[in-house]
Amino acid sequence: MRRTETHLAAAQRIAHVGSWEAELRSLDDFSQNSLWWSDETFRIFGYEPGAVKVTHELFSNAIVPEDRARVWAEVQAALREHKRYEVEHRILRPDGAARIVHEYAEVISDPVTGQATRFIGTVQDITERKQAEELLKESSRVIQDLYDNAPCGYHSLDKEGVFIRINDTELKWIGYDRDEVVGKMKLTDLLTPAGLQVYERTFPVLKERGWVSDIETELIRKDGTVLPVLLNSTAIQDDKGNFVASRTTLFDITDRRRAELALRESEQKFQRIAAHIEAAIYSVDARTHEFRYLSPAFEKMFGYTLEDIQVMGGRVAFLSRVIYKGKFDEQKKRFEQLRLQPADGTAIRDEEWWRCKDGTLKCIEDRWMPVCEEGRLVSTDGVLSDVTERKRVEEALRTSEACLIEAQRIGHIGSWEADLVTSKLIWTDEIYRIFEVDHGVPGGLYEVFRKAVHPEDRGMVQQTFDDSVNNKTPYDITHRLLMPDGRVKHVRERAETFYDSQGRPIRSAGTVQDITEQKRAEDAIRASLKEKTVLLKEVHHRVKNNLQIVISLLNLQAVRIKNPEALDAMQETANRVRSMALLHETLYLSQSLARVNFASYIENICSHLFRSYGQKAAHIKLEPHLENIAIDLDQTVSCGLIINELVSNALKHAFPDGRSGRIAVELQATQEGQIALKVADDGVGLPPGLDVHQTETLGHQLVFMLVEKLRGTVDVTQNHGTVFRIAFQAKYGEERL
Repeated sequence: MRRTETHLAAAQRIAHVGSWEAELRSLDDFSQNSLWWSDETFRIFGYEPGAVKVTHELFSNAIVPEDRARVWAEVQAALREHKRYEVEHRILRPDGAARIVHEYAEVISDPVTGQATRFIGTVQDITERKQAEELLKESSRVIQDLYDNAPCGYHSLDKEGVFIRINDTELKWIGYDRDEVVGKMKLTDLLTPAGLQVYERTFPVLKERGWVSDIETELIRKDGTVLPVLLNSTAIQDDKGNFVASRTTLFDITDRRRAELALRESEQKFQRIAAHIEAAIYSVDARTHEFRYLSPAFEKMFGYTLEDIQVMGGRVAFLSRVIYKGKFDEQKKRFEQLRLQPADGTAIRDEEWWRCKDGTLKCIEDRWMPVCEEGRLVSTDGVLSDVTERKRVEEALRTSEACLIEAQRIGHIGSWEADLVTSKLIWTDEIYRIFEVDHGVPGGLYEVFRKAVHPEDRGMVQQTFDDSVNNKTPYDITHRLLMPDGRVKHVRERAETFYDSQGRPIRSAGTVQDITEQKRAEDAIRASLKEKTVLLKEVHHRVKNNLQIVISLLNLQAVRIKNPEALDAMQETANRVRSMALLHETLYLSQSLARVNFASYIENICSHLFRSYGQKAAHIKLEPHLENIAIDLDQTVSCGLIINELVSNALKHAFPDGRSGRIAVELQATQEGQIALKVADDGVGLPPGLDVHQTETLGHQLVFMLVEKLRGTVDVTQNHGTVFRIAFQAKYGEERL
């Protein structure tokens, strides 16, 4: 049993197929159902086997949001109908990597009740397969393009010899449009009399043997000129072996006809090459462009045999299909140059991406050389090496270095590394730009750095570095650089030191960022803020003075008023204006112009009111219980007027006939983030039957109007006096000073 489980786990790991099982305790709440994963399922989802507790929430969160509803819909349908389900969807691993999986599961039901009791299924990582399918689609497009624009002609004929397909290259050669040829013309319509004789001789061979190659014939162009070609054909047969069509590759041999006899297969030359090496050795006939020899490593590297290549229509057709990316035009020009000017022994290097038989892509380094005999090119011999991994590493390194250099340039951040054993210091280009020195500056980079640091900062910089090395901690400092022309730069330097196994410092590495412009901007902001603060304080001071003038005018007017009610109204108005004046005075003297120390402001209002009521307030005690809270300026104005009205009302009406008592004013912040304000007295209370919400007195109306503006609540109770409780939400949240 253990061997079977081991073999099963190994098979799942190799095939990237995991299994899972869910015990269905509840069909409504999946969190109550237990879920089990095999080791490969853990790996597919990006976890080490057993590293996390498997839950339905873990599985659901791993599904990308766009696929989640579709997957659960399949699960629910399977549970309702007691059927199997099969679904493909995407998942996100903990490291952020996206994968594509295929799930297959079935419901296990209780044979007695018919109720679903378990889910058993498999999950397979099909990411690479999906990627391969996408690559295959792109390859098909490329192959079609290669077919139409290949440097050779391609056509297919039905069993009657009528064109059923022809590529653009061949159409250009013969000068016809596709509509004039496909389905209308036969190959024999284009052959010269000599070409017809070749056709009558080779066509029976094609039908019987299934292929013919290196057939030289002649075609008649639309303009009447003759085109000599070399063709290779393969027969297409039905299931019964009957000939139904043929495919043909044509080469224009106009410029090579005279060299035909000189270009022969030469297998002996390749016999000098060792057959047992990892690189694939090949030889190509310069006349036919076909492989003359392929070493066994070719099949190991690409999965193709020489027979596979012949079935695909020969080397050119094969390369047109398997070479995914390469410089074909340059290769053609070089080959033509070598044909015209043979240069035996001149090594040439090409680099191409090949698609193997199993669909994988490999980067191939093709090192080849022309082989000449009697001054004529007869073949090209070469070695194909798989350099895929090396290319990937080189490309990743180049990309990383380019991104780092660009990021450092944009961010004005340079990096450095110091060998503490050899005292060698290395700077990136951006540090040279920051310090405004050239590469190869005499005296060494240590000395350049030391001299560039501002004299007032050198001690601090050196001490910081020494402390970092001794304490084995990174450091982050800001200091100045003094340029030769007297300019000062500000830089931020961060670094860390690394140690050997004995704890000795061996290397330091860090970054230097030019923050001069940032410092200038910060200084400008500070200067602007200071200027605006002075202006705002002056505004508050002038507003306070203007309000004080208004109060003085009201007091002068009050001297002339004989009516007691009018005099009280005038005094109340003056008190209200004074509460606002006190706010501006508080702001003028405050460190913050956006928020007010509300407790201090309330005390000032109450103190002023007690003084303004003179002898009437002599026997009344003020009991403030105020928590230091800063609130929004707009709310402070409303609260000040509320305090003014409630305390004034208590002083005027709560203690008639000179009786003594107390007025308590409380202020605190609640845990809910509200401001709680309480004004209470132990006086005679409100008149019986008085509804403060319906009163026509200006004071009470003003209180309720201001509370509504604050979006707060007001509660009035009478118990040995009168208590007003007001609560509202501070705009920016309460802040204890």
